[in-house]
Amino acid sequence: MKKRQLLYWIRIWFKDNDLDPGNPAHWDILINNLQVMRDLMVGLAFKTPPGGRPRTRKGHAQLLADFNRVRNKHPGKKMKELVNIFAEEIGYERKVSTLERQVYDALFKGLPPSGREN
Repeated sequence: MKKRQLLYWIRIWFKDNDLDPGNPAHWDILINNLQVMRDLMVGLAFKTPPGGRPRTRKGHAQLLADFNRVRNKHPGKKMKELVNIFAEEIGYERKVSTLERQVYDALFKGLPPSGREN
């Protein structure tokens, strides 16, 4: 991709998300979103949760997308605060620590294998 095209898409991304390219925290959001998109496209291996069904590719992608939407709304907040906000928004009824672990796994351990499309 040419440099001009790349800069065009970066400008579009900042404009669409109402972010400021002069703010370093907003660049962190961009980099994180690019990493998430990379993971969604590549489909990294995901460990089956103990005592439960493996998360499907669609469910995993939805969890990442929803959490990143919350993280983009609240830049600079710590992970625990973001998970609490996320739990309130989606009406999570179980332990918040479980959701925190699921989000952590989704962010740092990758996606389920591409063979599971459900």
